[in-house]
Amino acid sequence: SGEPTHGDFPGAASVWWKWTAPSNGIVEIDGLRSGFSASHQAGFYEGSSFADLTTIGRLSSDGSSALPVRLALTRGRTIYIAVETQASPFTRDGSFAMNFNFTAAAPNDNFNEATVLEGKNLNVSGTTLAATRENGEPTHGFSPGRASVWWQWTAPNDGTAEIRTLDSFSGRPQIAVYLGTTFSGLTSLGKRSLGPVTPLFPLGFNVKAGETFR
Repeated sequence: SGEPTHGDFPGAASVWWKWTAPSNGIVEIDGLRSGFSASHQAGFYEGSSFADLTTIGRLSSDGSSALPVRLALTRGRTIYIAVETQASPFTRDGSFAMNFNFTAAAPNDNFNEATVLEGKNLNVSGTTLAATRENGEPTHGFSPGRASVWWQWTAPNDGTAEIRTLDSFSGRPQIAVYLGTTFSGLTSLGKRSLGPVTPLFPLGFNVKAGETFR
């Protein structure tokens, strides 16, 4: 009693799954397809009861909601998936299938899990594929961002540090350097954005031995 309809049409019968993200990453669900004479629709939710469910996506095997459901999830976040038969005199209950793919984010996706760098002359590479943004995280350039990865480096000596270049195979990455141990206490030391054909100008900042930068 109280179960919502999981698509654009009244439903006749449903089955449910519960899934918890094992790490930060992106889950993509698509390709809902039904067996002979059957037609199904799927709803994707967060919440702990019918009364407080929040719809985060829908799919239909008849093509009315065919776009993939793509969700950026943090570790431990739980979603519920319901698939139901569309109530129609022209369809019946039957088998169905859909594609479910999870891509884990890089291990330095979160601020508190930044990859530790050591040394004076470093070459660093990474990816924001399947990365997420955290609550309270600042914007690291001059445009809103969708995903980020983090490093931290402790200066071995007093002096000046410089990030010289940033190459990207796709997208328009942004970088920033901070002092601080929490989002609310970060002090920005500079930001840079990479254009589609424009190299990144060097980002320089003064350092003191023992200071940790992110």
